[in-house]
Amino acid sequence: MRVLAAIIISLSILLGVQAFLHFASGQRTRSVATPELVPAKGHYSGEITLTFTAEADSFALDATSLLLKQQSHVLLKRDGRVPAGEPIVIENLTTVTEGLNEFYLECMPLDDGQAISRAVRLQIFRDGEAVADQTFWSPPGQIPRGTLKLMVPPAKPTEAPHDHT
Repeated sequence: MRVLAAIIISLSILLGVQAFLHFASGQRTRSVATPELVPAKGHYSGEITLTFTAEADSFALDATSLLLKQQSHVLLKRDGRVPAGEPIVIENLTTVTEGLNEFYLECMPLDDGQAISRAVRLQIFRDGEAVADQTFWSPPGQIPRGTLKLMVPPAKPTEAPHDHT
């Protein structure tokens, strides 16, 4: 009698799971609407200034001394030595869109054995004028990294001139 009850319970569980899977596969999947990205008006550029010399970690698998990303786009990647105090200019930032833009910056300081705080300055320019400026400080002995958020408002539509004759 116990064996028969165990078989009936097992079959009811299996049939219930099968019925659920059949029901779930018949459901329509919802499509996720992605927002349309509108390129921002104007010419955008960037500038990075380090207060220390950056150099890739020779023991790392992906040895990078300086990395600048915007969302998933790699804008700048340096593998060699980057000297301190020398501005690095990124001329044509064509990936800037209307709305929120996030720039992620990370750099690897030269291993000089000093556990000190370090700073990196990131500036974003539109048509030669600074629209975002942030300095990222690292805790002593750690890698300077941070995210700069830039909100670009939508361009105002141009109105046709009114004829008042």
